[in-house]
Amino acid sequence: GRIPMNPTLYAEYTFGCDDPDAVELKLLLGDELDTCWHYGINFIYEQGLWGSRATELAVSAALGRVVVDRTLSLGLEGEYKNMTEEGSRGNPEEQVLLGPSIQWRITPEIHFDAVPLFGLTHDSPRTECWVVLGYDFGFSNHKQMNEAPISTKGR
Repeated sequence: GRIPMNPTLYAEYTFGCDDPDAVELKLLLGDELDTCWHYGINFIYEQGLWGSRATELAVSAALGRVVVDRTLSLGLEGEYKNMTEEGSRGNPEEQVLLGPSIQWRITPEIHFDAVPLFGLTHDSPRTECWVVLGYDFGFSNHKQMNEAPISTKGR
């Protein structure tokens, strides 16, 4: 909470079985705007290491408002993806998704998150739905709701 936007750098190497190995880099940002409003923004770069050498650039963002203190947060979440493969870099597949979000804190440690995203471009899927039942281990500040976009938690 001392650095504005609480930046986090994230790197991942994925060993592929059906897909080629890939490297993924993320910049995660999130904070409170005041005691009721919170946001999160994730910048994502993923590069396939062989085969089609697929490249994905993505940005996801969430804005939420605490409706019931320490219990319920409602918001809006969106995602932009730009995906290309070697040989077709000039013709990217572009997806834009947008939808509502909800987080219900069943207990201070257990939360239920749901986000149905709806495709807004020709390349976008019609819908993409995310449901998370999570448990927060260790000490946490129960006054804060989750700031990270839910749709990137499984990536």
